[in-house]
Order: sequence, then C-alpha cells, then structure tokens
Amino acid sequence: MLTAGGGVLGAGVYVAPGHVLTCAHVVAAALGAAGGRTPAAPPPGAVFLGAPGSPDAAPVKAVVVDGGWFPGPLDGGRSVDLAVLRFSGPPPGGVVPAVLAASGEPDGRELSVYGHPVAAPAGIWSVVRAVGWGGPHHEWVQLAGTGPTGAGIERGFSGAGVWDPVARGIVGLVTAAYRERGAKVAWMLPLEVAGGLWAPLAGLLAAGPTDGATARTAGAGTPTRAATIEATVGAGAEPLTRASEPATIEAAAIGAGAEPPTRAAATAVGAEAVAEPPTGAAVTEAGAPTTRTTPAAPTTEAPTTAATPAAPTTGAAEPPSDTDQFAIADALLRIAAVEDDSAATLRRLLPPAIRHNVRTHPRARLQTYYLVQACADHRQGREALTEALRLVDDSSEPARAALALLDRVWPLATGGDAG
Repeated sequence: MLTAGGGVLGAGVYVAPGHVLTCAHVVAAALGAAGGRTPAAPPPGAVFLGAPGSPDAAPVKAVVVDGGWFPGPLDGGRSVDLAVLRFSGPPPGGVVPAVLAASGEPDGRELSVYGHPVAAPAGIWSVVRAVGWGGPHHEWVQLAGTGPTGAGIERGFSGAGVWDPVARGIVGLVTAAYRERGAKVAWMLPLEVAGGLWAPLAGLLAAGPTDGATARTAGAGTPTRAATIEATVGAGAEPLTRASEPATIEAAAIGAGAEPPTRAAATAVGAEAVAEPPTGAAVTEAGAPTTRTTPAAPTTEAPTTAATPAAPTTGAAEPPSDTDQFAIADALLRIAAVEDDSAATLRRLLPPAIRHNVRTHPRARLQTYYLVQACADHRQGREALTEALRLVDDSSEPARAALALLDRVWPLATGGDAG
C-alpha cells in the first residue's frame, strides 16, 4: 500500500484470481479513516494495486468485498484485523496467486517476511520464528526475531505474507509489531484462522497450490515475485519496485495525502500509530492496505479431504456451502458436550469411512469445521452427523437448534430420511 507520494503503508497477499488479503488497519489508513482508527465498516473509497518489479504495469483498482472486513483489537475491534480485497480483470504485471499453506502450531520454526520499512522502501527480508499463540488477539501467533542482527518487523510490514520454507507457502499475514526499543517481536494472523472468517480461503488452503503459482528462487526456499502485487495511491502514483519477495502484494490507497493513522494502543507497522500496551511498550500494527466497494465474494469449493468422496446416490443430501458448514460447526460448538472436548466424542461416533478423513486442528472451531466438512464429502455424511449428534445430546436447546439448522441448510434429498 502506497501513499500518494510513493511511500509504503503496507502489503497484502494475492490469494486467488482477483482477490487480495491484507490488514483492515492498512486499508483504513490508506483511505484516511476518521480519527485514524479502523471503523466498524469499510471506509468508502478504492485502492490501486500494482506489480512489484514492474513499474510500467498499469495498476488495478481494488475494493473490499462484502463480508470481507474484520477490524482488529488494536482499534477496539473484536476480530483479527483482516480485509479481503477484490479487483477486476487480469492482475498487473502478470503475477499469479501465492502458494498458500496452513500455519499449524507455532513450534519455533523459522519463517521469512518481506516488508517495506521507511528506511528500505524497495523491500527487505526479516527472518523470524513462530513462538506461540497470543498477543493483542488470542488467535494471532507471536513472531520473534532470530538474532540480534538482521531486520526486525516494523512499520511497512503490515499485511505482508509470512513465508514458511518447510510448508513452501504463505502461512499468515503480519498484523502488528512490538515497539519497545531493541525488541524484535511481532504477530501474524494464521491463514487457517482467516479462513474461518472468509470461507473461500478455507477452500483455497485445502486445494493447495495451483499451476503456475509455485515459482521460487532456486535452492533458496523462498518464492519469487511471481505472486506479489503492489498497490499505489492516487492518480499518477507509481507502484513500488522491489526485488523478489514472498507472494505478497503492496497496496496503494486512492486519495492523495492519506496519512498513517494514530491509534490509542498501538502503532501500525505500515501506518504509523503509537500507543502504550499494558506493559508500557507500544504495539504497532504492521501495515496499512486497501479499500472498499462491495463486489460478491468468489465461489470457492470447500477444503477437500484426503479421500475422494463417493458419488451421491438417491436419498443423499446436497452438500452445504462453505459458509453453511461453518454455521453448522458454530452451532455444534454451542452444545456443551461438543464444546467440552472440541467435538472429539462426536468424531468418534462417526463411521470410520468419515472419521478417518477428519483433519485435525488445535483450534476448536476449525476442528469442528473439518468434522462437518468430512461429513459433507461423504454421501452418507448428513445422516451420520445427525445420528452422532443425537447420541451426544438430543434434548438440550443448543442441540435442537443444531438439528434444526441441519434440516434447513442441509436437507436430505427426496427418498432420504430426515433423521
């Protein structure tokens, strides 16, 4: 994301044709949100995206999609600081979508981030380790610098993709940085958490890399610029040019003179804003991207399982959409017996053909979603889920509500048993 003068506000990740992920605070900063804070709804306006390393490529206009705005905790929001952008037509510079992967548990592994601090607007790498969950938001992952030397994550990194050389894909977005002198601490939003908010992303994570989206620097374990995009601000604003970096996108806000925000408890890493966290050190949001208009979100299939689902037969239910699958998962988690063990008992009660295809995740919501997904991928999954649920709890109000939701969003086809 660039200012009208060409300064960088933040970055983003090109995840699917026409779609970019970035931080909500970057978009708000780029569009000059009132008071320098991220509003509950996307501010009006649009941003331009340009291709890194391709200054002659024409930028494209992008807006926030319907259901793609999730203000973060450093602005008083209750969500994870995410914005989903959409643009029409081909991407600038012929870039391709990034290779995506689930972050998984923070186990100390080494990761890389390519950001655009004020002192190095053309871009610089920062090497970090994923050390644990928590921070300003409980579903963020803390990142720690790997040594006393090397670049730390700071203003200009917000929205940048976090590259995992083992998974060989982008596993998260940088959201904030800790501002105490000498500290090399920041946070990222894992993509699987983002997928729990914007359902099409869950399908993209399960689908894996697409053809043409896997270009990398030979032997380096890092991606080339093939999956990156820059965003420029205002008429005549030039996209940044930078060397190869991990499948990220720089966002440039439309509207000359958009100033980085100032917030009361943090500092945007890509849009300056300082405040004091409880410890007395300032947390800074790592960037500032995009804009809004409300085009429809893309259609993306739900994440697939390892086994190929059997073809439906007479009486089999039509699988629910990604959004409905998340709604079912949320309804199940309102049942005390399901919430208590993150759906482990419910999983054990499913037939082996379904149970063995349920992906495992430490977060209860995603674990339950994967259970629903495995049922949706099996021709008898609807009946199996209903039977298992009734064995766990068939009398409480939340259980009755979940069964009613199943009937509404996942009705059995003619000839089937409503269960």
